[in-house]
Amino acid sequence: MSLRRKNIESDLPQNDIDFELGFGSKFTGGLSYIVNQDGSYNIDKRGIDRSTVYEHMLQLPFPLFILELLGFFIGINAIFAFLYLLLGPGQLYGLSAGSFTDHFFDAFFFSIHTFTTIGYGNIYPTGWVAHLLVILDSFTGLLLVAIATGILFVRFSRAKVKLKFSENMLIAPFKDGKSLQFRMVNSSKNILLNVDANITATWLETQKDGTAKRKFQRLPLEIEHVYMLPLNWTVVHPIDDKSPLHHTNKMEREKNMMEFLIMVRAYDAQYNQQIFKSYSYTCEKIVDGAKFKPMYYSTHEKTILDLRELGTYDKI
Repeated sequence: MSLRRKNIESDLPQNDIDFELGFGSKFTGGLSYIVNQDGSYNIDKRGIDRSTVYEHMLQLPFPLFILELLGFFIGINAIFAFLYLLLGPGQLYGLSAGSFTDHFFDAFFFSIHTFTTIGYGNIYPTGWVAHLLVILDSFTGLLLVAIATGILFVRFSRAKVKLKFSENMLIAPFKDGKSLQFRMVNSSKNILLNVDANITATWLETQKDGTAKRKFQRLPLEIEHVYMLPLNWTVVHPIDDKSPLHHTNKMEREKNMMEFLIMVRAYDAQYNQQIFKSYSYTCEKIVDGAKFKPMYYSTHEKTILDLRELGTYDKI
């Protein structure tokens, strides 16, 4: 693994004056009130315009996306079926003799044949009004199939971020002192290049007037950039006298509502796209005096990376 080491005493912003994460210093709630653990926003925006259909369809889980497409397909053909029946008798030739329900299903399947340009031919329009409705039906079908295909293509063409993070952060021995560590791994077979990671610590600090102010500090890392990520990466923040973790214990971290936001950026070589991933840890997820267990080993032919060992550690 090729690495580029950064001097710990770098020019990274070290306080809330130089560095603002975007939450503001007046926000005194926990980070989880804004950012979920997986990095998504935990914010209910009100008083804004509704999202477009395009945005909605892109954000849906894939099973719901298919179900909505199917529901829309059935619904619009049901509407056209009613329109065909409203034209009156004689406008569609070949309808089976029977009840209104029988006629509706005949018109419904005729609409599907027209909508999808199948056109079996056992039912066909006879009046000019019916022909106009068939033109509208077929044009709507062509248009919506093209739109659905485009949305489906966009969904499949976007890079899927499959970075996994250890369940806990550890305060582990590091050289002559201690460090804050977490571990991450690329769980997909895609090749990730130029991977950057950073940790932002946030906590509440009581001011002279007794009010609480939220502080932010980007933590310097031993290594903040790797050129490739074929194995796991243990991200290490050395705890020195400038670190907000210096001489703190679990009780103090919980009192100050200390949390950590992880932000990762990488280049996905398969999709030729830049990807981003965020993750967060609360102070309850910090384990003092522990060390991660190895999660890969070598055989005669290859290296085995066991993702099940991502979060395992030994107390020391």
